[in-house]
Amino acid sequence: MNTPPRKSSAYVEAIVREAVARVLRSVRRPLREAGYEGPRSILALSDIQHDFLAGYLYGALQRLLELGELNEEEDIGKATHRLYCGLFGFDDNEYAPWHLWVVREGLHHFQRPHVFLGYCTGRNDVLAQLRFGGACNALADALRHLDSDGNEPLFGVG
Repeated sequence: MNTPPRKSSAYVEAIVREAVARVLRSVRRPLREAGYEGPRSILALSDIQHDFLAGYLYGALQRLLELGELNEEEDIGKATHRLYCGLFGFDDNEYAPWHLWVVREGLHHFQRPHVFLGYCTGRNDVLAQLRFGGACNALADALRHLDSDGNEPLFGVG
């Protein structure tokens, strides 16, 4: 089968910009409740919460990019990187490389279950928000209820 031609760089850039803006609007309030004060904030989250957050953001972006007819890993990776820079500041922020590692290793190899759980939640949350306009997302509750030892069930999954 023939693969569809790659979209123009201007189109890719527009879709990535819109996807990042949408996800930023979605997560700013829940992150603020978790202690986020702007770029270069250090969030006091457990590793499990950070895993969930990384998966959530990646899943939300991937879904938005797919809806915009983009599904290449390179484009999704570019949007993820831009989102982390927008949320946490410059590339040298201590969490940016760690988040990207969590996404790549935890999601693609399924070695970190909370990343995958966040990924699924982010994908579904974005669809719910698109369908119902401004629906409250699951990120804030999930971050509150995921504890550091992993004993707290989330959405019936223990």
